[in-house]
Amino acid sequence: MTEGPGELQVSPAHLRELSDKQNRAAHQIAAATTLTNGVAAEVERTHGRVCAPAFAAAAAAEEARVKACAAVQSVSEAFAGSLELAQAQYLTTDANARDELDGMMHPGR
Repeated sequence: MTEGPGELQVSPAHLRELSDKQNRAAHQIAAATTLTNGVAAEVERTHGRVCAPAFAAAAAAEEARVKACAAVQSVSEAFAGSLELAQAQYLTTDANARDELDGMMHPGR
């Protein structure tokens, strides 16, 4: 989409491009979510109960990371869905307007 003085231009291809970027971001976030899984358990396994506070902190951080990733992934997926819907509605409106204009034209008269 571009804006000039007093006008907004919508490009369905640009909407699709933005949607694709949001979908890619959501997939990358999903992949990154599990990168630190098991760190807390590994701290406990390698250091024992003497490091219980470190284990607890690592476990809390893992849980917070999973929740944060899920939230950000959800937002990216919602953006992608909204952009896809906007593209579909724009194309439908454009096609309907074109058909209406075509119906008003009487070539050869």
